[in-house]
Amino acid sequence: MHQMNRKNFQVKKRRVAAYLWVPLDVEQASWDSLEAQQNKIGEFLESSYGTNCEFVRFYIEGQGNTGYQRFSTYERLQSDIAGEEINTVICTKLNGIVRSIVDLSNLWEFLEWSSVDFISLKEGLDSSTLMGRTMLESIVNMARMERGLEI
Repeated sequence: MHQMNRKNFQVKKRRVAAYLWVPLDVEQASWDSLEAQQNKIGEFLESSYGTNCEFVRFYIEGQGNTGYQRFSTYERLQSDIAGEEINTVICTKLNGIVRSIVDLSNLWEFLEWSSVDFISLKEGLDSSTLMGRTMLESIVNMARMERGLEI
């Protein structure tokens, strides 16, 4: 039986970016407030990854952003992923980063192609795990089927 040398085994250090969406009508104390989302993400990363995690940046959308600002926020995220600055994207809930089935499908394809993990806290999705990846792929495939898109 082959024994693994612990010195040669390296766990991928997570370079994390958080995509936050803050609705205009949010109350400061609610789950959706900017501070609440930042706290939830910080707590999750600390408890799940500890020192094996480097936080890169927040991408904040909402609070009066126009459609163009949403696009530029999302575009900056994609650019940083393409530049390999990020290997994990986290959001507090799925509808904070995507607005439609097509958005979700496109996001997942881009993240998969870029070898970037995706975590959504409210839905309990984590594509770095087999169960999380399976759930995410199932959601995307069901959504495509529902919309009549090719799988």
